[in-house]
This record gives sequence, C-alpha cells and structure tokens, in this order.
Amino acid sequence: EFAKRFNPDKSFAVNIAKLAKGTGMNYVVITSKHHDGFALFDSAHSDLDIADASPYDGDLIKELYEACRAEGIEFGVYYSHGNDWGEGGDGNYANVKAYNDPFGVPTRPNGKNLWDPSPDTQAEYLENKAYPQIAELIRNLPDLRLIWFDGEGLITEKQAFDFYKLVYDLNPNIVVNRRVGYDFGDYIDAGDNKTPAASELAAKHFETCGTANHSWGYKAQDNNWKDGNQLLRNFVDIVSKGGNYLLNI
Repeated sequence: EFAKRFNPDKSFAVNIAKLAKGTGMNYVVITSKHHDGFALFDSAHSDLDIADASPYDGDLIKELYEACRAEGIEFGVYYSHGNDWGEGGDGNYANVKAYNDPFGVPTRPNGKNLWDPSPDTQAEYLENKAYPQIAELIRNLPDLRLIWFDGEGLITEKQAFDFYKLVYDLNPNIVVNRRVGYDFGDYIDAGDNKTPAASELAAKHFETCGTANHSWGYKAQDNNWKDGNQLLRNFVDIVSKGGNYLLNI
C-alpha cells in the first residue's frame, strides 16, 4: 500500500551524490532490495519494484549510480539475498531446523519470515528472483564496484558460493562483502557499529558499517544522534586499523 504513494523527489540522486562528494566519501552503497523484497530498480523478475508498484517514473538505483559516477564516486549496492519476506518462504528455516534438532543445536530465525511465509521455497526464490536480480544489477551498472550482501544466516554453502561465482563471472572487478556467506567475501565486516580491537584484525581488509543515530531506517522518534566528535573518533579508529567506515544516513 505504501508503494502506491512512494514518489521520491527527482533531485534525490544528485543531492546524495553531491553530499557524498562534499563530505569526502569515496564510495556510496544504497539498498537495492532489503528484507521486505521491494526493489528500488526496474526488475523484470518481480513486480514489487519501484517501476511497477509505485508512481515514480524512473529507476532510483540507475539514477544514483549515474550521479555518483559523475562526481567520481565509486558505487555499490546492498542486496538482501538471504531474506525476502514477500517471496522467500521461511528462508530455509524449516530445513535447517530439521537438520539441527537431532543434535540439540538451536536454530535462530535470523529475521526469516516465520509469521507469514509464502508457499515458495527458499531455493525457488533464489532461482526465480535473487540470482536474476543480481545479474540485472551487474548488467545495468557496468561500473558497479561493490555488492553488499546481507541475511546469509540460513543459506547453504553452495548457495553462497553460487552468489559469489555469479558476480565474479559477470564482472570480476566487483568486490563482494563477507555476508555473502561462508567466508567467500573479498573482505570482512566488523559488525554493525563495531570496530575491531587491534588484536582482532584479520588478514582481509575490513569495513565497519555504522549509523549516525541508532536506527538503520527512518524513525521519527530516533534522536539518538552521535555528535561530530564521536563520528570523527570512530573514523580515525577505523582508518588507523586499515578499515573503511560505511556510515549510514
């Protein structure tokens, strides 16, 4: 229902790109599809996207990509591959739980859709939507530099590898983060709002993804803002250890 009213201002892409440039950012990552399954790009593999489900006349991902490239900023996309509440069934939860139960191993839901699962299996969602949409993004954005996967909790090792191989086969210049699953990523993330201690640094490069307030999404009552001094101290701490700071706005 909200998608029917979702009509962002056309200046969105240029404004974000200029803000990133003005604050010294070297790369921008935007959510192309989060756990809810709504794509901010025109996808041939789902009607739950900005082109089909909203009145917006355009493709936000492509517009921001072009605006960032015009400013000399590298461009990446976040994509929730392991979770899709609209089409992903229970996110493979039932299969993993059935395997774990005989060993007494607890199975964490990890944000999976257990309250209203669709009849589709996780494998069907991956084949019919997730893999094809990743291919769409790569083909539509030839200078794409990063795919930031998320929600890998219950996917299989083969599925994680298939995502990594798909990206590499279509464009080996794209960097993939750890959350693709099973350590196939090109670098690691320290965790949400976490910076590793010097003793925890690994052989791979790392990135800290952090928020400017508390929430990752817009929340009117969230005024828990970090002041400029705290953000600067975070940045210095991260960079001094060889990491990148991916700051959510």
